[in-house]
Order: sequence, then structure tokens, then C-alpha cells
Amino acid sequence: MAINQVMRGNRDLRMKNFIWWHSHFGSFQPSYPAVGARCLGYCFSALLVSALTWSGQAQLPGGQTPAAHAQSGPVYYVSQTSGNDDNNGTSPETAWQTVARVNRTRFSPGDTVLFQSGGQWNDELKIESAGNEAQPLKFASYGDGPAPVLRQVVVQGDYVVIQNFTIDHQKMDDEAVTVKAKFVTLRNLEIRNGTGDGIGARDADGLLIDACHIHHFLSGSFAKQQDAHGIEAVDVQGLTVKNTEIHHVSGDSFQADPARGPNVSREILIEDSHFWTGPLQEDFNEWKAGEIPGENAIDTKVALDGWQDLPRSTLTVRNLVAHGWVDDGSNERRAVFHLKEKINAVFDGVTVYDAQIAFRITGAYGNANVTLKNGLIYDVANAIRVEEDLKDLKVYNTTFGYRIDKPLHVAVGGDGNIASWEFRNNAFVDKNPPAEIAHPSNKMAAGADFVNTEGRDYQLKVGSALIDAGVLLADVNSDRNGTPRPQAAAFDVGAYEFTSP
Repeated sequence: MAINQVMRGNRDLRMKNFIWWHSHFGSFQPSYPAVGARCLGYCFSALLVSALTWSGQAQLPGGQTPAAHAQSGPVYYVSQTSGNDDNNGTSPETAWQTVARVNRTRFSPGDTVLFQSGGQWNDELKIESAGNEAQPLKFASYGDGPAPVLRQVVVQGDYVVIQNFTIDHQKMDDEAVTVKAKFVTLRNLEIRNGTGDGIGARDADGLLIDACHIHHFLSGSFAKQQDAHGIEAVDVQGLTVKNTEIHHVSGDSFQADPARGPNVSREILIEDSHFWTGPLQEDFNEWKAGEIPGENAIDTKVALDGWQDLPRSTLTVRNLVAHGWVDDGSNERRAVFHLKEKINAVFDGVTVYDAQIAFRITGAYGNANVTLKNGLIYDVANAIRVEEDLKDLKVYNTTFGYRIDKPLHVAVGGDGNIASWEFRNNAFVDKNPPAEIAHPSNKMAAGADFVNTEGRDYQLKVGSALIDAGVLLADVNSDRNGTPRPQAAAFDVGAYEFTSP
């Protein structure tokens, strides 16, 4: 599919990243028919990030953000080719040479450590020094050429910024990047090739993961899949993931609290990102070319023992594109979003396609309280599957597009709380709205209501019967393009609010 078609079908992403043809895949076109060519082979990657651009920080619990900071400390240089550990490291001409020299140095807040572009260090960078809120400790690159390569990074000091590196984990079985500190920023990193997790965050409050590309973390095999996650968060408050692409992991793109410990991760924000899977292009350990790894794009867990006394985990997902979790015989209930147990989750402006199940939501152990608005779902077997007497499900202004077998699948034992659900202003293309969620504002739609359904452009066309056909909703202030709702007397039905050409 042409790049302009991808952008037209997903223009609501509003991503800042330049779209490029990733060197690892070249002109790759997937052979698996259910996945198709509607984004596979394209990677959303952050470019043009200056080595000394430090703007941005994670959101803290309570919605606060750390204060802006200025850099005032010395700058140290590391060169694999021309450095010497006996140098003072304070200029490119007197650079250090090894990661070991960096690891044994005690840095101060405001210091900067720059690795020469094009260098490759088969070592673990272990950061024990810390910055502070006003002057973080920074690690980046200098010079022309590809990003410097490290084998592994471990962060144990607070207020650290790491950007413009490739972390190639060389198929090792632990985490490629481990964060055990607060207010850490990981920006413009390519993290690849492991059999453990890409990023493991433990008690890492205020962590920001921005413009990263995380891929090929594969454990086990197709016949015996084992977890290797893109990002695993445990006991993290105020985690932000944005402008980030994750693909080809054998576990989940994002997993919260997999061990179900008593400390619940909260205030998680994932936005403007791209999570996907598809056929592998070459063998990776026991995984074979053509096989499709991965369990879920997002999976949530909380402790089962004593869950009544735990706070709710909180998750917000905005402008995320997710696809590829098809039924390939490995897991008949494979879902893009598996939302379970005691969580409050809001999905706004997400796009899901090429999947067995888009949303799998359960009511056990405190109930997954889920709100979906401005969603776009197409080419899936089941758009929403509910289990275990789920309650308080809210779905607003979502377009259920072409080639959906079941817009709503109520599993056996899952219908005990249907009266608590609220579906409003949803468009169902060529299907009647499911009887379980009947409401006058939920409408059957036709292809003629949209700009170009074959091109996956579900914006409303002039004269669409969905214009002004909805009801006013206090919880939906804009559509997935950011257009305020309503534009006229009433809300439009579906993910987009019509605006005059």
C-alpha cells in the first residue's frame, strides 16, 4: 500500500515522526494475507533529534511535570577509535575510550556524557550517578554517522536522560534496558534483539519513553511461546510512552505488573504510537521465518490475592495504531488489548485492524472499567469480546468498519451486567447495531457515508446520514482529529465529526 494511503487512513495519529522505510526491512512486503501491507514494513521512527535537545519530561502523579532545566556541568566524550582512558575526557581530542571508564566515574547533576557516533561497544552501560530536577545527568552522541551501539543499559540514578543510541542486546536473555530509578527519560533509542524484555522498569516513577523503536525480543518458539515484552512496568507511577514503535515481541508490546505484586502501576499514558506484529522475515533462535509472534499489544494485571484492598491501576491510551494479532493457530483468544481485573482504562482515538480480537475485557477481580471513544476498528474477527459479567463498559463515537465478524461478542457467563453498559453514537458499517446495546444513537452505516472505506478513510462525506444523528455526550469533547464536538446542533455518529470542505 502506498505511503499516502497509510497516512490518509491514519491521519488522526498526528505523529511528529518522519515516515521512513526502515533499513532492517527494506522493501519488505508481508506474505501473510490477513496482515496485508497496510503498515507492515513501514516504521514510525523519530529522526532529527539533536544530541543536545533535552525538552520534554514524563507526567508525574497528579498531572504535574518537572520544571524545565538548564545544562551547566562539564561535557565528557567517549570515542572507540581515538579515545584513551588515561585522557581527561573533556574534549573530542582527549576522549575516553571504554564503557568501563564511564561506569567507574562519579558524575554530578548537569554533567553530559557523549559517545561518538558510529562506535560500537559490546558492554553494559551502568549509570549509578544521578542528576536532579533542575540539572539531569545526560548521555547522548556526538559527531556524524549512525547512533553509537551499546549492548545493555542499566539506570540506577534518578533524573537521567539517555538518547540517540542503539541498544543491540545480541539475543541475550535479560532486559536490554533496565530502569530502577525515578524521572528517567529514554529518547530516540533503537532497542533490539533480545530474548528477555526490551525495557524493564521497576519502581521507576516519572519514566518517559519517547520516540523509541523496540523490536525483536523473542523467547521460546511458536509452539511454546514464552514472554519477552517490549516494555514491562512494575510498581511505576506516572509512566509515559509516546511516539514509540514496538513490534515482533513474543509477549506483549506493553505489560503492566506481570508478577501480580501488591504494588500497582498507575497513571500510565501511551500516546501517538504504533504497536504491531506480523510474519518474521528471518529465523530468530527457535522462531522461524513466517511465524507471527506476540500475545497482546497491551495486557494488564493486578494481584489476585487481596485485590479488594489495592488501588485501581489507571491507563490512558491515545492515538495508538495497533494491528497484526491474527488467529494463526497459536491462541484462539489472541487480543490486541487484553484488559482485565482492577483497572480504569480510557482509549481515545485508537485504530485497530488485522486481529482476532480488538478488545478482550473481563469483569473478574474488581472489573476492568473501560471507556472507548473515537475508536476505529476494522478487519477483525471480534471487535469487543466481554467476559465474566463485565460491567460499566462505555463505548462512544466509535466506527466499526468493514470486515468485522462480530462487533460485540458476549462470551458465556459474560452478560450479567449488560444493563450497566453504555454504547452511544457508534457507527456499524453494513451491520445492524448489536441487540445487547440497542440505542437510537447507534446507527447502521453504509460505505457511501464515508470518504473512502477501501482506503480506510472513515471520515464522513458530504450528505452522510451520520451527520447530526447522534446525541450530546459530556465525555466526548472532540473527535479523533481534534475537531470539537458538536459542529452543529448534534453530535455526528462515528469516530469523526464532519467539517465542511
